[in-house]
Amino acid sequence: MNRIARCFRWLTAWLGGAPAAAGIVAGLLALMQIPALGQQPAPESKSESRSESEPEARVIEEIIVTGEYFESTLDETPGSVSVLGRSTMQGQEARHFDQVSSAVPNLNFAAGATRPRFFQIRGIGERHLYVQSVNYSVGVLADELDLTQFPAGAGLFDVRQVEVLRGSQGTRQGANAIAGLILLRSEDPSRDDWRGQIRYGIGNYGNSSVELGVGGPLSERVRVRVAGVQERSDGFMQNSTLDRDDVNGIDENAHRLKIHIDLSDDLQLRLMGQRAENSNNYDGFSLDNSRVSTADVLGRDDLDYFGRSWALEWNLPAVRIIRRTTYMRAETFYGYDEDWVYTDFCADYDCFSYGEGGARIPITPENQYFNTDFYERKYGGDTDELLLSSGEDGLIFAGTTRWLLGVYRSESFRSLSRNGAHFDAQYRSIYAPYRSWTDEASTAYFFEIQSRLGERARLIIGYRDADENTQYTDSDDLSLDLDDRLWGGRAVFEWSTPDGHRLFLQYARGYKRAGVNYDRVWLRPEERPYQAETLDNIELGLTANSADGRLRTRAVAFRMRRHNPQTSASLVFFWPNGAPAYVDTFANAESGHNLGFELELGWSIAPHLQLDASLGLLTTRYGALVFRDHIDTTGYSVEGRDQANAPSRTLQTSLIWDVPASADVVLETTLQHRGGFFVSDSNPQRIGSHSLMHLRATWFLSSGNTQMSVWVRNLLDEEYFIHGLYFGNDARDGYTAKGYLQHGEPRHFGLSIRTRFGDAL
Repeated sequence: MNRIARCFRWLTAWLGGAPAAAGIVAGLLALMQIPALGQQPAPESKSESRSESEPEARVIEEIIVTGEYFESTLDETPGSVSVLGRSTMQGQEARHFDQVSSAVPNLNFAAGATRPRFFQIRGIGERHLYVQSVNYSVGVLADELDLTQFPAGAGLFDVRQVEVLRGSQGTRQGANAIAGLILLRSEDPSRDDWRGQIRYGIGNYGNSSVELGVGGPLSERVRVRVAGVQERSDGFMQNSTLDRDDVNGIDENAHRLKIHIDLSDDLQLRLMGQRAENSNNYDGFSLDNSRVSTADVLGRDDLDYFGRSWALEWNLPAVRIIRRTTYMRAETFYGYDEDWVYTDFCADYDCFSYGEGGARIPITPENQYFNTDFYERKYGGDTDELLLSSGEDGLIFAGTTRWLLGVYRSESFRSLSRNGAHFDAQYRSIYAPYRSWTDEASTAYFFEIQSRLGERARLIIGYRDADENTQYTDSDDLSLDLDDRLWGGRAVFEWSTPDGHRLFLQYARGYKRAGVNYDRVWLRPEERPYQAETLDNIELGLTANSADGRLRTRAVAFRMRRHNPQTSASLVFFWPNGAPAYVDTFANAESGHNLGFELELGWSIAPHLQLDASLGLLTTRYGALVFRDHIDTTGYSVEGRDQANAPSRTLQTSLIWDVPASADVVLETTLQHRGGFFVSDSNPQRIGSHSLMHLRATWFLSSGNTQMSVWVRNLLDEEYFIHGLYFGNDARDGYTAKGYLQHGEPRHFGLSIRTRFGDAL
């Protein structure tokens, strides 16, 4: 214990000696002293399945983490990992990941579309996508398929669990996971019998959804599972000009097929295909920050996606060989009425702009500014990965060490058409038609070893060396070829206490490739390319469980140092006729510092009462960087400022009560809180903190195989916001720059019925 105390003192000093750091360290020490809470068995949740023969005890299910190269239980997985199971997703009637993201400490999201499509972990992540080609900081995988570019295709239908790996995943994922990785694991075909579920749900705001998932053996060696979902909703916005209440509505369909074939006792082939078709409306903003828009052109947020993968796994006594490939093609169509008003708006209101010397210039319907902005993108990508890892007889160093070697190759393309002539006449724009083409290639070699150092200690070392190439061409005659040689990895030391607690210290390094700014009119030549970003992350964590298993905790203190952080800004310039031009740009700050603490716990308070909670605390700062535009020609410095979309605190608690008086009723309540944050790195606008409450009551029928749930999201009808913009768009105040906000969901309620057949899932 003396050595452990010295480690904690060193960590406190390394964190800066601040009182908050000392409190974090003291909390970790206290967690190591968790006593047994008694020997009464913990009750099992009825929120997943129920049978008459089931005991009244809650048994905490063993959770397997698949996001690592070597699968392990959650307790045995070092690093910052959150796993959200079916009970969490069902407890909030979540159809998409953003609806359960508050259960993950220090995770935030931004919308800017019909659904939230940008995620930030520990304050790092992108917030919007317009003309700019974006390198993502948070990866999103659905099984083996990469949906980072369009996470709207990653719904939760037939998903058994979601894993969120926080911190740099330099060994596991490489690029696009410098801040972390979100991994959705869908149900696999069952081996022994046919199993499945059907879910139907309805709610206010025109909400309806149908979901099906079923699978089982076709023969002794072939298994299959099919799943699909259809979801409709009017959304939560109205439009007074178009007289519609579905202008931010959802119309989505998705399907998945999995086939597993045992080619022999040691050789398995896994095939998967997935399709998503979203035809969503998008009208999310108004001049008065209300839920009523006055736009006269309906925005779109469409996705047509197809992906497939195959994996061949050969398990030999000494070595395990895996070869897997993926193929993906997608098209998106995204756009909006940029002025947010109808053609004769300035006939009904006093509109004006400011000329030279601040002179007030009247605006009439004939010279009123109006514009639409639409983007059509096409994506494609292919990956090929070969893994060699140790089998049961292949351990090295006297049987103490597992090993893995791998090679990875990917090629992808992205093309953009902005306001092209092929659009309808109504999609006219002051912007000249713009095209861009981006081709990316990556080749990486990596290894990882996990070595036992005696009975209680373990050492993990991973390394990934990558060659990242980006070729960019656009209709402005710009052509750039960027090459980056980057590396990532991790080193973890883990120690188990005699009473079963686990303490780990981890260093991880991640990276993000360089990129290109699109605009050549307003940006200087040296401002067009921006550099690669790297990140160093140090974590001290503890997994501590009570002796009877009724209380489980995971706590992590971390510090992240960003080198050349890629920082985005929306700058404002003006054409000679006075029309504004909004330029989205990336630049590299000198540095970034992210410090925080994360805690997750599950507590069986009583035989029929379960508490799940998570807490995230975060402090972020930028190093030197100055943005300049026509509005602020002296420059806007971000040095010393909080990073955008980085709330200082996130909190969620869920209470599950199996009502003792009735063996067939479960009540669940979830409380969520998120602190305030800046919406951008280039302006002063902030989104305030908010707290939400969700409720769900479930009745189990037919021996637990059918359940009916009544649910309410945002019970108290709290007004909160999920995206923000800052610019001048209202002619009634002379296009003065100010903040505009996109609303989150209001009070939303409904009914769902879920029927399971075969063995309980």
